[in-house]
Amino acid sequence: MLRRLRAVEPCLVHGDAWDGNCAADAVTGRAFVFDPCCFYGHNEYDTGNWRAPRHRLSRDAYIQAYQRLMPPSEPADEWEARNLLYSLPFNIANAAYIPGSTLRDVVYEDMKTLCELFCPTELEQRMRASDEDEDSAAANEK
Repeated sequence: MLRRLRAVEPCLVHGDAWDGNCAADAVTGRAFVFDPCCFYGHNEYDTGNWRAPRHRLSRDAYIQAYQRLMPPSEPADEWEARNLLYSLPFNIANAAYIPGSTLRDVVYEDMKTLCELFCPTELEQRMRASDEDEDSAAANEK
């Protein structure tokens, strides 16, 4: 999937950009950003964490404002899929570290969606093989 990106020039990304890691000075309006885990990567990575409805930045208005300043990389029609991919690390961490998190199923479905988009044949083969393994294991238990 990322192979098809056209000449992405890495830039410094925050790495954990969400509404809890930013604020504005009440007097000056100056923006502040905290708790960075910066690295050089695709600028769209920072929007992956915005996908989660648990964050205020998940509203379409924030994404649209971001895209006015930083238009989607080409192929632009795959922006949504890249955003889904970039959301995985945040959702996996949430599922692993937060007791009672409901994101395990979301992560699984998101991964399945990406596989259906970019490697549908392989997904079908692996799902079929997995079903056959389960059937075989169930038969051996009897």
